[in-house]
Amino acid sequence: MTSSVFNTLMRRVHNGDISAMALVYEEYYKKLQVVAVRILKETAAAEDAASQTFVDLIRDAQNGKIKKVKYVSGYLCTRCKNIALKVKERNSIFESIENVDDLETVDLIDRILDGSDMVRAIAKLKDVEKEIGLMFYVYGYKIKEISIEQKMPEGTVKWHISNIKEKISKYFT
Repeated sequence: MTSSVFNTLMRRVHNGDISAMALVYEEYYKKLQVVAVRILKETAAAEDAASQTFVDLIRDAQNGKIKKVKYVSGYLCTRCKNIALKVKERNSIFESIENVDDLETVDLIDRILDGSDMVRAIAKLKDVEKEIGLMFYVYGYKIKEISIEQKMPEGTVKWHISNIKEKISKYFT
């Protein structure tokens, strides 16, 4: 789906035509399920995360919070990934709390905050780098596939991946 079609559909949802969401749902629901399954390792939880992505998307479109989306697939996958990560984090926190007798409080806090350096490093990336990084490292796209999806030369994709590695590695050296 092109960004112009997606943005038109979001405007229709904003104007009260919820049926416009059906096209987006049909094209992306399965893909979002795959994204969520890779994170949550559980089909039922992944279906919930994918569905919640659409519920949140409808709400944001109705409230006029979705303006112009340039990379539709990356945008939706990122939204779904964030929901799946929140579910995973919430589940691990509850799991940690259940085992609190086995852990010291400091250990529990470290376990909950594990990966926060990575989150900060990713937050510093440019939007296009986040998109390409997610596609390459999280979703397993090949450079050629990213090139086609992002409509940019393969050399540019490789350059972005190199920049991503460099920027993130600064947080871990």
